[in-house]
Amino acid sequence: MATEIVDEELKRESSVLRERVENYLSLAKAAQETGSFEEAKALYERANQIGKNCYQQAEDYVRTLFAKEEKLQERSKLAISKYNEGKVQEAKQMWEKLYQDAKPEPLIFEF
Repeated sequence: MATEIVDEELKRESSVLRERVENYLSLAKAAQETGSFEEAKALYERANQIGKNCYQQAEDYVRTLFAKEEKLQERSKLAISKYNEGKVQEAKQMWEKLYQDAKPEPLIFEF
């Protein structure tokens, strides 16, 4: 799932991530063509590192979402229990809070 997130981001025309990686690759190619092999190597490595970092960030994001989902499911079960105990208002408040907390934060790549 994390791989798909990054791949989709790289496909977007307006992606800052895509622009940054393409810029490093272009600079690296130009350096290579002029014989600046050490500079080209450093630029290729920088582009590669940006990719690795973004994939790691996406993995962490997905793990966080799954952990959050588990906690939300536990809280939902507790709300159901409260409802079954006749504590309708308390259950309603819990579900309203669950609804608010269920909205995921957007993934913003840092590179």
